Amino acid sequence: MVRVKQWLSGDQLSYMLIEPVSRHCAMIDPQPGQEAEYLKVIRMRGLNCRYVLFTAETGYESGLAAELVTAATELSQSTLPLGETHIERFAHSSSTLALYVCDGHLFSGQWLTPFALRQNVAGGVSRDSSMMPLVNFPDDHIVHPGKMVAGIRISTIAQEKMAAVSSRGDEGVSHA
Repeated sequence: MVRVKQWLSGDQLSYMLIEPVSRHCAMIDPQPGQEAEYLKVIRMRGLNCRYVLFTAETGYESGLAAELVTAATELSQSTLPLGETHIERFAHSSSTLALYVCDGHLFSGQWLTPFALRQNVAGGVSRDSSMMPLVNFPDDHIVHPGKMVAGIRISTIAQEKMAAVSSRGDEGVSHA
């Protein structure tokens, strides 16, 4: 089971995904000016940073010695090994956004901010079809967004679906 460390910088969130058996980790959406803090945790926990993953295209170079992966990065397969587990990358059709899934944790960056399904569903139909694949993940998946909204730093797929339903006042999220 992986561990997740979260950092808040302004309203932007970044994460370290840690696989404790192999002591490998991946940084997700690292923020400028936080490098010393990331390196301190890596050294303190005796970790080997394998990947720097970005959920959106940025010009930011993290300075971490690890493989850089973005939505546009050409990969031979969508699965990245991380010790005893793996990280799966799902790229948006625009090739500008990606999300990463590992052991029930979904790192969505700007693709899915807290309660984004509620904000994108109106009259029973999604106004943003890029959001709808997210409802196909298991309800217990923990959503780690790239931005804090109204003090919310984490949710689940079930909470996202419930928020969408309550905003529409009917029985389900339409897949239309």
